[in-house]
This record gives sequence, C-alpha cells and structure tokens, in this order.
Amino acid sequence: VLIAMSIVAWSIMISKWMELKKSLRRTRDFQASYARQDHPFALFASRTRLAVSPLAAIYTAAAREAAFIARDAAGLPALTAESLADLTRFRFSAAQLDILRRSADRACSEQALTLESQMPILAISISAAPFLGLLGTVWGVLDAFVNMATHLGGALLSAVAPGISGALLTTVVGLLVALPSAIGYNLIVTDIKQMCVHMDSFSDELMADLQSACSRR
Repeated sequence: VLIAMSIVAWSIMISKWMELKKSLRRTRDFQASYARQDHPFALFASRTRLAVSPLAAIYTAAAREAAFIARDAAGLPALTAESLADLTRFRFSAAQLDILRRSADRACSEQALTLESQMPILAISISAAPFLGLLGTVWGVLDAFVNMATHLGGALLSAVAPGISGALLTTVVGLLVALPSAIGYNLIVTDIKQMCVHMDSFSDELMADLQSACSRR
C-alpha cells in the first residue's frame, strides 16, 4: 500500500509541476499578446487562436459574454464576423460591465479548482502514510511478541529482535513517502497561489481596461 501511495504521490507531483510550469509560460505569452492590443477584446474579435492557459480561459469567458451582450443589443440571431468586429466599438453600461466581471470571476474560480485538482490525494498521502507505517510497525511488533511467547516461551533478544526490526521498516517507508510528498505539496501550493494571484490581477486589469475603453467612446 505504501509503495502504491508513493507512486501515486510522485506521479501527481511531477505532473502538477509540469502543468504549472507550462501554464506560467503560456500565461506570460498571453499577457504579452494582450498588452499589444489597443482594445481589451481585440484578440477575441480578431479570432486569434490562444494557447490554453488560465488567463486565456478567463479572457475568453469574459469576451464571449461580451459578444452575447453586443449581439443581443444589436438584435442579431447569432454571432458573425461583423458582430465580433463591432465588439471593439460597443459601449457597455455599468450593469453590463458587472455581468462581465461576474463572468470573469466565475471563470477564475473554475480555473482555480482545475489547478487544485488531485491535490487532496497528495494531502492524503502526507497524512496517511506515517499512520500506515506506524500501523504496520505495531502490528509487526505485536506479531513478534505473540510468536515469541507461543513458540519460545521466553524473552530471548535474539528471537524478538529480527521481528521488531522488520516491523520498524514500515514506519521508515511511511516517512519516506510522507516527507517528499509534504515538500512537493508545499511547493506546488505556492505555485498555485501565485497563479491565482495572476488570475485575480488579470481579471481586475481586464475590467479596468474595458471601463477605460468604454469611457473614451
């Protein structure tokens, strides 16, 4: 059980670390592309293909909601290339901006949940592995004393020592599973918190840029 738990823990840590590094790299690329635009929704209106990243997901969710608002205001049955182009010239009201903010916040929460997926399994490994090791040790020591009393009838150190040393091995294995998992968990949680800060900051930046763009028109 402890070996299987170790394999699962290391798989989660490696996959999460690679996922977060990729997300951070794509987030920086998206921020650079977004900063070059003269309107907050210019990337969406130009139908630019965006790499999968948390910030791109937040941006796309807000832009789609904005496109539906602009489409309904124009009385169009569906989104078209012309309606997407008009999106950069549409002036949103305060109520509509509040809807867009809610959409961005909802997407931000969904991305945070995605980043935190599988982390509870890693937390279980941290807390359960030492107790499983301790359980194996207590069970092994108990079995060693029972066998000694049954077959030998005396407290010979040479008879009980091998059983006790073997039983202590499970505690060592449990600690070897829990310690790397605890270190990896804390490092990954720190990266997730940094990404969440990036998402919250971008959500605020997007709404501020949109309000500024609407006030200029």
